Amino acid sequence: MKYSVIVPIYNREKSIKKCVDSILRQSEKDFELILVDDGSTDNSLNICKDFEKTDNRIIVIHKENGGVSSARNAGIDVARGKYVVFVDSDDYVDNNYLDVFDKSNADFKISGVIRVNEKRKLSIKNKIAKNSNEEIIEFLQGIYSSQPVGKCFNNSLIKKYNIKFNESFDYGEDSLFCAEYIKHSETIEYINEYTYLICDIDPNSLGKIKDKDFYVIFTSVQNCIYNYYKDNFSVQKYLINKYLWYAEKTFKEIAKSDLNYTEKINRINLILKSDYFKTCIKNCEKSSLTTVNRICYKFGLSRFILYRMKKSN
Repeated sequence: MKYSVIVPIYNREKSIKKCVDSILRQSEKDFELILVDDGSTDNSLNICKDFEKTDNRIIVIHKENGGVSSARNAGIDVARGKYVVFVDSDDYVDNNYLDVFDKSNADFKISGVIRVNEKRKLSIKNKIAKNSNEEIIEFLQGIYSSQPVGKCFNNSLIKKYNIKFNESFDYGEDSLFCAEYIKHSETIEYINEYTYLICDIDPNSLGKIKDKDFYVIFTSVQNCIYNYYKDNFSVQKYLINKYLWYAEKTFKEIAKSDLNYTEKINRINLILKSDYFKTCIKNCEKSSLTTVNRICYKFGLSRFILYRMKKSN
């Protein structure tokens, strides 16, 4: 079997039919479709079971609610295809979606996607390359590193290295999965075709979090990715610089926000006191920070940081 298409589902009775129909219309017929109902309380499971009766390629898994990572992992556990492809239950695909991946033998295949609500494509250029530190860094820099959809994964690599979605995260689990997977890929191909359509119908998406919880979660995600590459100095160097840039940007946003003084200090301290921030300060190159900033960050001088950021604004 060539493909295992995994669809995690939770309360998507309004969109699941369109999603499944689009997958079943694929011109590439050699696939199994794994529908994972994650404890839905609406009619999603019944819709999935009705589909299962009409096509022997469909496998329905019903489990207690555990989140999207848990649902995807349940699909991975039973996937028999040479390749694994993820489709979100509120999205849909063109008829030739799997055909796009047929054109490549790379371990990691990345195609273009369209954001339907924004009426725009996420730009991608044709490229195939042997994996390297430069390729990993380029991937981690790009917008495609944060989602598993629009991608094709080699199932043998997933099984060999036991790559799973981290179920302890409600945000950033996609980035973690992709960052770990690309580490083990020998070849990567970007394909300039746009056959995956992202609908973004969920107004409560955790990707839109902008409060202090986001700072904590983002830091934890970056720390995990950093640990994936503990034996790779070049990638860790990039990750350190990326996080320090993010931290300084966040300090500036906090300084110009409408929060009161105490809350601003508390939010700055959330970052300053995190283990990962301390790791970045300890291991960053001297040239990446001014002497003043290095001292402020190292000794957690949150009030002085706030004062400096206010002046810079």
